[in-house]
Amino acid sequence: MAIARRHPAAGSPPALTVAVLAVALALLYCGLRLLAADMNSYQAASFVSDWQGRGHVPSEKAWQVARDAAQRAVAVSPVASGSHYHRLGAVYEWRHSASYLGDPAARESRLAALAAYRRAAALRPLWPYGWVRLANLKLQLLELDGEFDEALGKAAALGPWRPRINAEVARIGLLAWHELAAGQRTLVLEALRRVAVQQPAAARDLQALAARLQLLAAVCGDTADGGRCSFRP
Repeated sequence: MAIARRHPAAGSPPALTVAVLAVALALLYCGLRLLAADMNSYQAASFVSDWQGRGHVPSEKAWQVARDAAQRAVAVSPVASGSHYHRLGAVYEWRHSASYLGDPAARESRLAALAAYRRAAALRPLWPYGWVRLANLKLQLLELDGEFDEALGKAAALGPWRPRINAEVARIGLLAWHELAAGQRTLVLEALRRVAVQQPAAARDLQALAARLQLLAAVCGDTADGGRCSFRP
């Protein structure tokens, strides 16, 4: 007895073809979102780079454009990106970059920057630049608590041979010196010594900062009376 074979209905694609098309469409969708996120993040990064190069606080209009781009980058990315969150934090931080430590007018923006840097550090826990920005925001908010201690310590531990990290750890440490425990002060002194080797010009700037803060005796020891500072080579 002959067995009748079933054939796919005319015009109905095989299940495998449908599955492949679905995967391809999903990949295309994710790829387009990644592209959109990167384009927006690049736009925000261009603004931040310009502000850094000029060394001045951005106009409100420019800041809003950069903020919107950074927020879109975070929102449209199909996966959480530490770099996108870090850039968002940088945009918020720059809004009141010229304000004094603890300025109430800058608090809202600085809290937004802190939240973004926290997320960035959680996504990239081995990246010292995220931790040093987090420590800096805690300083700007005058929140010198356990989170500040952790961030400063991780930045120093993860980037001992990165010049920018050492310079920032040293600067933050000098500004927070009177609130630091003995172990943290030692960490700051070690960063100062590394800066002396890596960036002599930056070391001179840090010595000038220490002088303004009346910390030369603390960081330069017996040479604070005008002699050669001990953390300089």
